[in-house]
Amino acid sequence: MTTLGIDESQARPVVDHLLGVALTERQTSVEFAKLNGFNTELITNGFLLNSKNCQRLVELKLDKLAISLHTLDPEINKKIMHIDSLETIIKALH
Repeated sequence: MTTLGIDESQARPVVDHLLGVALTERQTSVEFAKLNGFNTELITNGFLLNSKNCQRLVELKLDKLAISLHTLDPEINKKIMHIDSLETIIKALH
């Protein structure tokens, strides 16, 4: 059966991870989901993205990555995040 052009027999469930620790757990929720056949999407503020974590997400074949920034103004970002993190986040994106 198809819905909106999607073959439902080929659809895989999606896990929504809302705890904000997807990159800090010993076995990440992304890794667990991929190993169990789930589609994976990570929405992050980017603070924990570094070359090691990015490489890990590539190796796990993350389906989608979204980075949510409050602002590109360093001073406002520091007030919101309570840490001077904008430069770290922008470096991770390069």
